[in-house]
Amino acid sequence: MVQGICLAPELMFSTSQGFGRCLRPNYRHPLDTRMGEALRHVGEMAKQLAG
Repeated sequence: MVQGICLAPELMFSTSQGFGRCLRPNYRHPLDTRMGEALRHVGEMAKQLAG
């Protein structure tokens, strides 16, 4: 939340246990440049964490 990005674990939205390693971005605003950059940043952080 430090960078203003919120993600929810997919298990909150699925009854299946097959999504335990998934994240679900949630937003209700149209996709604009700012939101696209935020999603790109999340992807970069995920790559770093994955090694």
